[in-house]
Amino acid sequence: MIEWNKSMSVGIKEFDTHHRRIIDHINELSGSLATANAGKVAEEALTELSNYCAYHFLAEESAMAIYKVPELAAHKEEHRMFIDKLFQLTGHMQTNKECVPRELLDFLWEWLSKHILETDKKYTVALRAAGMD
Repeated sequence: MIEWNKSMSVGIKEFDTHHRRIIDHINELSGSLATANAGKVAEEALTELSNYCAYHFLAEESAMAIYKVPELAAHKEEHRMFIDKLFQLTGHMQTNKECVPRELLDFLWEWLSKHILETDKKYTVALRAAGMD
């Protein structure tokens, strides 16, 4: 389980809220390991996580496009790679009937911390200078 803390803030309230929700979805997925109906809970959590990430990624990319943030292309590519890997690991889970493969959770935690703490913080200055808070 991971808890939100101020070091994860990107300085944009909307995106901080989104990141908290993504963390909640990942924690729910992680918690599904301990449930009696783990496979169903994990599948629902993955669906919610995927849908919410798509919503969040679109919001980030739209703001970056509107305010002409130079890192937009690289940022979009990182989002695309995340979605591709998430689908790959989810497919593996469904094919092999595993509840939540350790590899999937490891990938989610690693990507989330790296993406928020490094990649997302790169847009903070440009978006805040443009008036987003």
